[in-house]
Amino acid sequence: MATKRVRLAQRRKASGFTQEKLAHLLGVERSTVVRWENAETEPQPWLRPKLARTLLISDDQLQELLDDVTAIKQQPTERMTYVLQGPGSADMVVVAHLHERLRQLDESYDQASSTTLLGPAGQVHGQVTFLRENATNPRVRRALYEVEADSATLMGQLV
Repeated sequence: MATKRVRLAQRRKASGFTQEKLAHLLGVERSTVVRWENAETEPQPWLRPKLARTLLISDDQLQELLDDVTAIKQQPTERMTYVLQGPGSADMVVVAHLHERLRQLDESYDQASSTTLLGPAGQVHGQVTFLRENATNPRVRRALYEVEADSATLMGQLV
């Protein structure tokens, strides 16, 4: 699951700033603002007062925005559909999604019957194999080999 600082992003937008404009005003890269909003990092302590002033909030309000991290369930179905139609465009995000789906199925192994998991596990295995066979990026192909081995192991357990 991805995490987001939804309220921080909302405050930035309400203040009339794009990520680029806020980054420029603070003297940081746009990717830094993205990482703040994705709850991957936090602003450096020396930068927080300037960020709070820019967003027209107090330091305490800024801390509340930074502490408010929301878990967001990603819906990669559109992305998977796109990648399955053009398998050469597979990237590490798709690999991570497939690996996560496989992990979820593996966790369900003790709670659900093998017959109910066999279909979804076979679908994941087929998608991984298909993408691996058509991947153009060697790093992605190598990662797909790893996921394929894990999915084959799970399939063997289910069968």
